[in-house]
Amino acid sequence: MLGFPENRVQGYSYLRVTVTNACERRINVTITSHVFNDLDTYVLQPAASDTSTVAGELMVKGSKRTKQGVKIITTGDAKVYIEVDNINAKEGALVIPVQFLGYRHYVVTGVSTEGTTQSEILLVGVTDQTDVAVTIHTTTNVIYDRDMFFNGAVIYIQLDEFDTVQIQSDSGDLSGSLIESSSPISVFSGNQAVSINTNVGYLLEQMPAIMFWQTKFVIVPPKGFNYECKIVAAFSWTLVRYRCSLVGWHDVLLVSAGTDVALQLGSALCTVIASKPILTTMIIRAMTFDPAMVVIQPVREVHRHIPFYVPETLEFAQIILVTYTDDIYDMTLDNDTLTNVIAPSFEPLYVAVVEDIKSGTHIIKTSGSSLRISGYIFGLFGGLTSAFPLQFQQNRVRIA
Repeated sequence: MLGFPENRVQGYSYLRVTVTNACERRINVTITSHVFNDLDTYVLQPAASDTSTVAGELMVKGSKRTKQGVKIITTGDAKVYIEVDNINAKEGALVIPVQFLGYRHYVVTGVSTEGTTQSEILLVGVTDQTDVAVTIHTTTNVIYDRDMFFNGAVIYIQLDEFDTVQIQSDSGDLSGSLIESSSPISVFSGNQAVSINTNVGYLLEQMPAIMFWQTKFVIVPPKGFNYECKIVAAFSWTLVRYRCSLVGWHDVLLVSAGTDVALQLGSALCTVIASKPILTTMIIRAMTFDPAMVVIQPVREVHRHIPFYVPETLEFAQIILVTYTDDIYDMTLDNDTLTNVIAPSFEPLYVAVVEDIKSGTHIIKTSGSSLRISGYIFGLFGGLTSAFPLQFQQNRVRIA
């Protein structure tokens, strides 16, 4: 289940939905909504991708409840990508399948205080009569359904399938807001119009449930870009440690659940570890480009092979990977050996790869018994940027 969060950057916005077949057999794909019923139906061959365009009328506008969710049904394993696009802003996300949704989420929506932010959260109902409580964490206030809510206030909602609830702030960051539900729901968050330097952009990601968070991350920026690492704690007294060289560790203590911190890490490759599970996001930025946001995957994920898609709308794209040093020589990308390998001296267990990549469907394989990897896709179209994870987080952690 997915939704179309509002994009207030000037220009008509529309939503592209791409499905990539991750099976070794053909699958059937059906895309439906409550508003338009069947939006598209087609058959996908193995390792093939197809893109549908969703009308801008399904974009949820304002801080309110509507019924504008989109449901995608496939008859086999598949990856679903969304891309919100207009002539002045672009952003993408990898959609989390229903079986990997959860009941408790924290969100990241904004950037540090050097920019202006118009944060938003979009909730999409998966099953009928789902009770939801949203605890607002904000620096200002929120208007929802014509009522005003301040920091710490709770908004109670009931969601049915296809229901969409959007909560927006015109001037404050909503990072660290808590969403609790009686049944799994889809949670998207980001920014309807964020200003950094002289650039105005649009941020979007789907938030993983707390039970899929982890405690160690290796963060690698794209070539030529700086980034801000924004971290949210799910539990009180979470110690976050990070380093970007052999010089030593830097410590940050997140005292309360929902506390967030923004680390300005420039263009450095860095390691982040935490005493308890954290949500780690990267906001990629440059002086002449709009920003992009991506959830960083934990390095613990284990896969045999990974099919993925690079949108044709991107003129230039990079794939950024992190894997174990022992695994890199067994890996191939489209049957070719990976060459642009970075080996950080302060993190000998891991290596990173930053490769230019063309649009279309690709596959990462290993000749070994397993593939341990994390990563994301980052791309450009003119001065616009887009980023999304290579895989959704699916390794559960035990939460006390």
